[in-house]
Amino acid sequence: MEITTAKAATEKLVSTLDGALDCKPTGLSRLLLAYSPEPIRALLEKGRLRIRNLQHKELLLENVFQNILKTKNALIDKSKENSIDPLLRLQLEQLEKEYRLLCTVQKALPMLCGEESFERSGDKDTDSLWWDLFEDLASRRNEPWRVELFAKSLALNDREPGCIPLKSLWEVAMMETEDFGVLKLFLDSSLYVDGKPIILLEPEEQYSFVPDINEYQSGNLAFCISRLVDRGLVQRAATQFMTTEKVELQHAAGKTYLIHRIEGLEDGAETAIRIEGYSPTDHCLDICRLYESSPNIVTDRNLQILKELLNEEEVLSNGPKSTYKFV
Repeated sequence: MEITTAKAATEKLVSTLDGALDCKPTGLSRLLLAYSPEPIRALLEKGRLRIRNLQHKELLLENVFQNILKTKNALIDKSKENSIDPLLRLQLEQLEKEYRLLCTVQKALPMLCGEESFERSGDKDTDSLWWDLFEDLASRRNEPWRVELFAKSLALNDREPGCIPLKSLWEVAMMETEDFGVLKLFLDSSLYVDGKPIILLEPEEQYSFVPDINEYQSGNLAFCISRLVDRGLVQRAATQFMTTEKVELQHAAGKTYLIHRIEGLEDGAETAIRIEGYSPTDHCLDICRLYESSPNIVTDRNLQILKELLNEEEVLSNGPKSTYKFV
């Protein structure tokens, strides 16, 4: 497909849909129409593209990819005839950006499987701003780990619009590879308490854990936590966890559940525990949601420390007696 044909298709989409819908199509939807061999309007929902609608349309996406590559090859052939033409170079750069964007979208599709979608509501301008920023960032030359985080952010935001703030997208784009390696180690070493990562090891014990340097490109765990604290991504604080229902504890050995009971309280009464340790700051939590952790042996040590702390509290408490059961 020639550039002129793609451009004409894009202009046709804009002229057809602009004004008829409650907001303008995104750059991605224009791109899909321009290179798709079949109508794309079914992929638009009230003017806003739902990535979920691309699921099970592998052939459509494959055709889009092939058409982009054909156009790119045609431009390369032209550039051989006229290598100094700046317009050709710009067109090639644009095609490469579009290809990278679609690759990120394609990676997001399996992440949507089996998840319930929320109704789209809220500020249309904010929704448009999110798409504009995502498309800009995802079309850049990104490392594999960054592509993975962008894909996960797209899947989550498609499921629940607005759940991934613009600031979090920008943080992912600006994060250094070494900083991500450090954050990755922190999350892989964390005990997840109802989905929130926390490390209970004291610094002297953190020094004894040195991860695979090739995987994380970092020093020991104490160094990593210190670096994250300096970056404002992690803090040492007492975090409160509600224990009215059983609490899920995720670690290397699997999942354990904590059941908390207080003497004299009826079943179902609101209860909570406070745990002091190292945990992500509020703005870092959104980034943490984008990473699928691979728990290491430190997570089991964190669980052991938690058990010791709660057992000690049972013995020393002067108030109503608390009992903790791990199952």
